[in-house]
Amino acid sequence: MKIIKCFLLLIHNKGADSRTDAELVAAFRNGETRCLEILFSRHRSRLRELICRTLHSNVFADDVLQKVNIKVWRLLISGHYHEEENFGKWISTLAFRECISLIRKEKHLTHPGQLPELPSRAGDEDSLTGMLREKLTGSEQQATYLHDEKGLDYDEIAEELHILPSSARRNHDRVVSHLRKLVQKGKNKKP
Repeated sequence: MKIIKCFLLLIHNKGADSRTDAELVAAFRNGETRCLEILFSRHRSRLRELICRTLHSNVFADDVLQKVNIKVWRLLISGHYHEEENFGKWISTLAFRECISLIRKEKHLTHPGQLPELPSRAGDEDSLTGMLREKLTGSEQQATYLHDEKGLDYDEIAEELHILPSSARRNHDRVVSHLRKLVQKGKNKKP
């Protein structure tokens, strides 16, 4: 029943409070459930911006924000937050981790094997393509296919695969690194 009351309080902003985050956390732990509402309202807009920026969309922002609120409530009740931590940074980290979790979950649910792997040919096992295929993960193959074959940039790849643009770049860069190593290995074998 306390959870429901707490979340009902979250919906209705009752005004500002001059206490610090640490004081509000301590008061919440002493039974003042309204203090959690004040903390959430104090950080809500910044968290929503972080979530939208991380997900490149506002579609799931409210869902992620609600999950973060529940997680914060549980962690505060169980004593996993220490007052010497900066509450704003702590809740932002929780929100970012929840976004990454959602991105990973969406990636695995919506795109399992929808993009082709590197082309396979008979006798390919000893060729550069065959050796490269053994070294690459599915996401590296997908990023390379979209970048090199379809001509997409890293932002477009990230949107297509539901990953961060930095992950798309990193996946493609790993492929280039593997290629360089294989080419160098091939040069060293020739007389």
